Amino acid sequence: MTTAGFAVGLGAIWCFPYMMSKNGGGAFLLVYLLTILCGGIPLFIAEIMLGCVTRHGSILGMRQLTPSHSPFRLVG
Repeated sequence: MTTAGFAVGLGAIWCFPYMMSKNGGGAFLLVYLLTILCGGIPLFIAEIMLGCVTRHGSILGMRQLTPSHSPFRLVG
């Protein structure tokens, strides 16, 4: 199943930009990439830093850093 998921994922990475540019969706592709750069990468870096600071995974790291009465504790 992992191999199949990897193959499907690679197909989507190569096929998506090609199909978008072929069918006139280049503007959408630019907005999509800009959203990934401005939103996805900072969240990814924040998750890595959370793990480095707490020496735990995401769930235990959020529980360790937030007070017990904080609404952000529910995120973890």
